[in-house]
Formats: sequence, C-alpha cells, structure tokens
Amino acid sequence: MSVAHRGNPGAPARWVRINAIGSSWWREDLAAVMRVAPHGIMLSKCGSPDHLRMLLAELYEVEQPNGICGNTTMIMPLPDRPHLERARRLIEQAPLGAV
Repeated sequence: MSVAHRGNPGAPARWVRINAIGSSWWREDLAAVMRVAPHGIMLSKCGSPDHLRMLLAELYEVEQPNGICGNTTMIMPLPDRPHLERARRLIEQAPLGAV
C-alpha cells in the first residue's frame, strides 16, 4: 500500500492530535487513531527531540499492522509553552530579513 490509500488525491488530509508523550494516554491515542490511517499526527506539548524519537519508534510499530506503509505518517510537533516562548523571542531578536 501507499499513502494514496488514505483517501482521494484531492481530498483534505486528515491530521489527528494526540496527548503529550509525558501523559499516560499517548500510546493508546496513537493506537486508536492509526486504525483510520491519518495522514499525520500532531504531537501536543512536544518539548524535545526525544519526544519525536519516541513517537517515531511507536509509529514504526503501529503503521504496518494497520495496513499503512512504514514511515509514511507525517508528524507535526506542537511545542509546549516554554519552547514556543523561546522561539518567539529568537524571532523577535533576529535581524530584519534574517527569518
């Protein structure tokens, strides 16, 4: 199978938000949503690259059993507030035209 099995080429992509890695529900969330083969996962309160690595490792385990080609589910990290504030400050401090 390929990503095309997730819907018609012109149809909107399906993205699903799951609980943060630090919660006790994120693996259950992921297992539940992968049954409907979303195009992407939005990881809430993503605070480090380790969170992304943990999600990638879990996706590796759940994609193929759900009929999804491995490494085809996209990930959108949703940073937690401290990381979002840091990014905002860096942007504000950047010289005009550098961003």
